[in-house]
Amino acid sequence: MTDWLIPLGYLAAMIYTARKTATMLRNTDMVDDGDWFDGFMVRFVGFVAGAVWPLIWAAVLVTGRLPATDHEIRVKLADREMRLAQRDQRIAELERELGMRD
Repeated sequence: MTDWLIPLGYLAAMIYTARKTATMLRNTDMVDDGDWFDGFMVRFVGFVAGAVWPLIWAAVLVTGRLPATDHEIRVKLADREMRLAQRDQRIAELERELGMRD
């Protein structure tokens, strides 16, 4: 019985989010109600939004953390560049000590 709770909860969250997203998009001035393609895209975007966010939360529960933010990625890259510069400087010092560089 409990095997069905997680898929049913996911499906309910997906349908709710898809309908809310489609309704919000339909209420904007960007969507033409008479155009079939706009209606299709509104439903498609709603479906994608409904399908993706529960997967992100499942990943959060499994990994224990949210995806890295832009700031965290920049800090990691800056730290890596600093370590690479220190490594290159140390290599240059060792080469000078060994007489490999002039």
